[in-house]
Amino acid sequence: MKRILIGTIAGIFMTAGPALAQDESSEPVAPPHPTETMEQSQTAGQVNGVPAKTARFITEQSPTDALASDLIGKPVLNPARETVGQINDIIGGADGKIRGVVIGVGGFLGIGEKNVAVQYDDVVVSRNEENGKIEIMANLTKETLSAAPAYRTLEEQSVVRGEDGEVKRTY
Repeated sequence: MKRILIGTIAGIFMTAGPALAQDESSEPVAPPHPTETMEQSQTAGQVNGVPAKTARFITEQSPTDALASDLIGKPVLNPARETVGQINDIIGGADGKIRGVVIGVGGFLGIGEKNVAVQYDDVVVSRNEENGKIEIMANLTKETLSAAPAYRTLEEQSVVRGEDGEVKRTY
């Protein structure tokens, strides 16, 4: 009886041994966050018990990328390649996307200039193939921009935050 028991136990260990000894990492394991490029960093940890989103880094500018510094202060051209204004600012949304650009129109050397905001979809930002410089095109005229309503920042709207934290506007 002892031999049967010992033989059974030995048989279990002999067959289970290789199964237990298998390396669990022999197959690729998916990272906790999808890896899109080599630019992705390591997991940053957790926030309130939820895995933190991993930062993804961009290591170099592509030929189709435009930096904010490439846009601000640059002229806006119409299809006839006439300057109709210049980019004074960029409007970013809470979703991290560019919503629009603020175009300065009229005035002289910034004096008497009016800011008009145009949706980003209504301008075309491209790189000139001959000289590599960024060009901003819009299907607008100086007259259209001059007649457009002025863009007002929160500061210009006299926004006040009440004691309860609610935003109130005083016009």
